[in-house]
Amino acid sequence: MQFLNPLFWIGTLVVTVPILLHLVRREPRKRILFPSLMFLKQTSFKEYRRRKLSQLLLLFLRCLGLILLVGAFASPITPLTLFWPTNGQIQRSLVVLLDNSMSMSRPRVWERALDKAREKIRSLEGMDQACLVLFGAKAEVLSAWESRSSRLLEIIENRVKPSFESTSYLEGLQAASAQFDQNVTGRWEIHLITDLQESAMPTHKDWTLGNGIRLEVEDVGESLTNVFIQKVDMERLIFSDRYPQPVLIQIRATPPDSIAGELQIFVENQLVDRQNFDLGDEGIGDIRLQSFGLKEGVFRGKVVLDVEDSLGSDNLFNFVVEKTSPSQVRVFSEKDGGSIFLKHALEVGNNLHFEPEFVSPVDFTELDPDLISVVILDDLEVPPQVTQLKRYVEAGGGLILAPGKRVDAQAYNRIGIFPVHLKEPRFIRSRSRPFTSITQMDWQHPVFSIFQDLQKTALVAVQFYGYWQLEPQAGSRVLARFEGGNPALVEAQVGSGRVLVQAYPMDRIWSDFPLRPSFLPFWQRMVRYSAGYKPMEVAFTVGQSLLVREEKAKDHSW
Repeated sequence: MQFLNPLFWIGTLVVTVPILLHLVRREPRKRILFPSLMFLKQTSFKEYRRRKLSQLLLLFLRCLGLILLVGAFASPITPLTLFWPTNGQIQRSLVVLLDNSMSMSRPRVWERALDKAREKIRSLEGMDQACLVLFGAKAEVLSAWESRSSRLLEIIENRVKPSFESTSYLEGLQAASAQFDQNVTGRWEIHLITDLQESAMPTHKDWTLGNGIRLEVEDVGESLTNVFIQKVDMERLIFSDRYPQPVLIQIRATPPDSIAGELQIFVENQLVDRQNFDLGDEGIGDIRLQSFGLKEGVFRGKVVLDVEDSLGSDNLFNFVVEKTSPSQVRVFSEKDGGSIFLKHALEVGNNLHFEPEFVSPVDFTELDPDLISVVILDDLEVPPQVTQLKRYVEAGGGLILAPGKRVDAQAYNRIGIFPVHLKEPRFIRSRSRPFTSITQMDWQHPVFSIFQDLQKTALVAVQFYGYWQLEPQAGSRVLARFEGGNPALVEAQVGSGRVLVQAYPMDRIWSDFPLRPSFLPFWQRMVRYSAGYKPMEVAFTVGQSLLVREEKAKDHSW
């Protein structure tokens, strides 16, 4: 028997109290009246009082009551071994923590890991109990606490397999230690079976194993070099007859080693390029494979690493590319030849998902958001075909307004689809400061995100000599402001489409923006965002979440 508060046994000293009371207890004396003692002879004598305990049963019960009271405060506990024999050994609560990450899938390594797990489970005896936890990038508890080794061995045979996941020792150890929160008793042990991947070692200093948990590590790995494809930079959607640029592939060896091999790229099982490589002493290398031709449609491809290493399952990267036609950006302009600056900005670059078309308002035709992704109104006096324009935006089309000196403000304000009211143009005529600048921008917005950090000055340095004063309407969002607080760019959601209004046209009379290098990436981002274009993933990795839904082909994900 054990006690949670053994110091309370000091209180048994109070047992002496009833014993002393029994010893000093005296019988009451009877007083007898007697006449004068003057005629009696005085004689000295000694009186011996014999003290002895009486009422022994009562004394025993009083002492026993005090002892039981003190024992209750000492909180006695009785281990299960008192009732179930365990051959003198303390009961164990054992977590078998098995690494099933991709590096463990090598046949000899995996078989060795399973043998170690079986051996540890067969070591259970008496009242010992164990549970199984499997982990890679995430942990999975495969069993409750079991004292039957046959049940745990059955789980190993039927449910334990290697995976394609990476390794996270922190996830595994946290899941294993959490099993001891279930009021288990005995000696707490975690037996970790792994190949000790250095890159997966926990770096969090805020978490440690709980007190009293013993950790044993079983290394089943082999000191063999593994070469794998670490990264492939590709685009999913292609809008030209050829893939727009070389495919950049990063190869790595662990542990770092100078190893040679060949890299190949296939499209629909047809070899399109191959290149030899030789990794340096750091065990890392970048390979560029040439671009390849494509026809219309969706094509499956793969990058294959041809090299002798210990693990072949990570020498393959599957991908999908899709050749499709670019959508149209229709620019309505009353200027002869359209805006030359905007035309160059929208035509320069590789793999653009849009083609600009400059037309006059008199050539207005039906607008289909599936064919025309964005409509740009470049300094038009009045908006063309208001009813069709509203229907186009509400169906998912993008609309951008760039007002200049020609616009009739009242004609635009009456439509009701623009996020602002046009008030009046304002020109900077001060000699001390002949221009203004955009000083406030939402740098996290997709239009401005590429100009963060060192590229912020590329927009802040633009000189504006005039702009329209805009009054934002309810539900609109101001993305940029001039010095002084006047809105420079405002957006709003209208139905399924987006409408953006900037406070200046695209010529160099109102600003020097068309002459700046930032003009091209700014307008390409404006068109991408207005169209709702979001590039698709070329491939998915194990464990990555995929949202499956029905949507338009152009509406992918950022």
